[in-house]
Amino acid sequence: MRWLNDVAVLSGLFVLRLGIPLAIMILISWGLGRLDRRWQAEAEAQRLLAALPTATGAADAKDGVARRPCWLFRDCAEERRGACAAGKEQSLPCWMVRLRVEGRLPATCPGCALFRATNPTQSAVA
Repeated sequence: MRWLNDVAVLSGLFVLRLGIPLAIMILISWGLGRLDRRWQAEAEAQRLLAALPTATGAADAKDGVARRPCWLFRDCAEERRGACAAGKEQSLPCWMVRLRVEGRLPATCPGCALFRATNPTQSAVA
């Protein structure tokens, strides 16, 4: 029975020596990955924010989709429209208003047809 106790002690020491530092390194790399993605999103938002003055005329370049208000396009309820920044500033596309107010582009915007129709950098890529 003594050998079973020795194996348990050696296993515990192995976990202490290798397992815990490995778990800490995995947590650190995961956190740094999240931080990197956040910084990249902020840099992209800053780049888009810097391009806003030239992007306002892009809404007239596309037909139909760009001229529809965001709340009609997304079928938003009246109470949600009142709380939304895009509903208050109707001269700009909704994604531009949210970028200005929130400082970042919402994750749902790149997949939206309204975003693709009014974003000059997106239409150049597509």
